[in-house]
Amino acid sequence: MNEILRYILLCMASLLGILIICIYMINNKNSKYIQALDKNEYFMQVFFIIGLNILDYVSINNNYILTRCKEKIEFLKGEKYLTFYYKIISAAMITYLIIFIEVGLILATIFNEMKLLLLLFVLALFCIVYIFLEIELKYKKQIDDLLSDFPKMLSKLQVFLTTGMSLREAWKKVGLTGEERIFVEMQKIDVHIQNGYTEIEAINKFGDDCKINEIKKFSLLLSQNIEKGNRDIILMINALANESWENERHRVIKKAEIASSKLVFPLVIMLISIMLMVVVPIFSEF
Repeated sequence: MNEILRYILLCMASLLGILIICIYMINNKNSKYIQALDKNEYFMQVFFIIGLNILDYVSINNNYILTRCKEKIEFLKGEKYLTFYYKIISAAMITYLIIFIEVGLILATIFNEMKLLLLLFVLALFCIVYIFLEIELKYKKQIDDLLSDFPKMLSKLQVFLTTGMSLREAWKKVGLTGEERIFVEMQKIDVHIQNGYTEIEAINKFGDDCKINEIKKFSLLLSQNIEKGNRDIILMINALANESWENERHRVIKKAEIASSKLVFPLVIMLISIMLMVVVPIFSEF
């Protein structure tokens, strides 16, 4: 790297550094967003104030990547906090780019190596991709947990209803039997009814909030039975419980098959390594 380019990078690093310090200090009101986050929720989140301050002047809420993840963010964080996490993730993307580029400029100038700037830029992109990868993994885990807990919930509801309890009483008791996502969603029914929803609307919302076809089907059938006067509700839940346990059995078998197939590759690598350990010394003697 020639001296002119090095001088240009030094000027850019200095100007960007001054800009970062100014942006960091111009607005303290955005610190409330950082304080509201879990301390270990995001990497370098203490610096997100830079991105948040920039967002006061530049909006990227309609960003294509964020829009694609809207449903998953809403599912994980709740509709109430969707805008909040939109802003946090947008701030994280801006912050990672600015901080890593600044560090890259400094290192490239000090060590006279342009590749360091490219490396730090790639690291910034990796941090951004990791945010969305983590959202995807958490989303899939919660969906998987809901599917696993659904048969248990139906079985509990089945037991309480057969004792002669009304649907509303049985629903409340089942909702209080666990802290998993599906039971938390059941507990929200009363809140929705207090906010003006009818019982049928609240049950349909339960299905919509869970985002799973099996649970949506259950809430739809349940609301239809309520309209008919709860005549066949126990038979319906019995049938759904049997069906859901069967689906869970197939899911467990499928997961076991996937897990076993993932073990094949390491075993092949180990076999090749052992063969090399045996064969190489033999051929080295010739």
